[in-house]
Amino acid sequence: GLPAEIAEMRFLETLDVRDIVIVVRGSKSKAEEDHVATITLPCNVLCLPYLKYLFGAFELPRDIAGPARGGLALWPKAARASGGAAAQACKLHTLAGIFIGGGDREGHQRLQNLFGLMHQDRLKKIKIWWNKKGVKGSKPKPTTAHTDLLVKFLENRCFTLESLSLDFGDESLDFLDFAPVNANLPCKIESIKLRGKLSKLPAFITANEHTMLVPALSKLSLSYTGLRCEALLLLQCLPNLKYLKLIEDNSNFTDGTLTLNDARGFRSLRGLHVQAPKLPKVIIVVSGKDKTVAMKHLTTLQLLCKDISGFQAAHIDYFHRLEQVVLLKSSLDINEKTAMEWEEARKKHMNRPRIDTIECRGQDQ
Repeated sequence: GLPAEIAEMRFLETLDVRDIVIVVRGSKSKAEEDHVATITLPCNVLCLPYLKYLFGAFELPRDIAGPARGGLALWPKAARASGGAAAQACKLHTLAGIFIGGGDREGHQRLQNLFGLMHQDRLKKIKIWWNKKGVKGSKPKPTTAHTDLLVKFLENRCFTLESLSLDFGDESLDFLDFAPVNANLPCKIESIKLRGKLSKLPAFITANEHTMLVPALSKLSLSYTGLRCEALLLLQCLPNLKYLKLIEDNSNFTDGTLTLNDARGFRSLRGLHVQAPKLPKVIIVVSGKDKTVAMKHLTTLQLLCKDISGFQAAHIDYFHRLEQVVLLKSSLDINEKTAMEWEEARKKHMNRPRIDTIECRGQDQ
């Protein structure tokens, strides 16, 4: 756990424990030997008067209580010294991140109390995992009580949050299919990372091709959602989307068709990252006066797929501002002709973009 003395560091602004590693004695394999530590986050640290940035893999303390119930007795001396009841509200700007796993009623109450402590205008970035990484045996599934609480939090905070990351592993994220409470206010979220199963794109991201509820969204990462390529077409309508990352490993995605239609959107996209065993078939549709340009702002194209036959190398000529292509080394090693096609396409391109290769790596968000 964290040293008790941290609770008395009144002027502490940043606490970063992401590099802490736990060594498990007597483990059977190297994979089990080292893993990211999960640390219980004591209340008296959570409410330090100047603490703004928390980075690590934290668990909620069992004794966390909301401001109305807990009283000043729960808060550290440093917090109490900062001035009465106002000291009971967290000053956090960034909480990245917190584990909320556990289907028991007590776990739900701890999460509710945590959200109650967060100052609505100050919290800008939050990352939430459903369960601990590497936990063996059965894991509890999210209850309706948990997901309803999370939706209520997001409905009220999407006008002040700037960054949202939810990692629910193999669990469903369909509870995110909601619209903000006040659709007349602009949603300020600029970055969204989602890992979990989806039957369709959440309504709070894109209700339909004419209704964008997160106009400020510039970075979007979707991992292992199970969505079909066709379901992702609405993303092209996001007006300010600059970076899109897709990580998938299912046939719904790999056997589909990804249509990049310049007439409909991706008007601001700078970087496209696709990571899958096999790249889906990519069709580029250009229109307008200049039918040689698609995604006119795209500078980086990453196709981290062992099989990239779904994309014709010559099509990079549509991306006039392209500066870099990143491919898996193995995708070029399989077929010498493929490597030659990419090099030829690079030479013909007006920008002569770099083609970088990397070794195959584990797929992660």
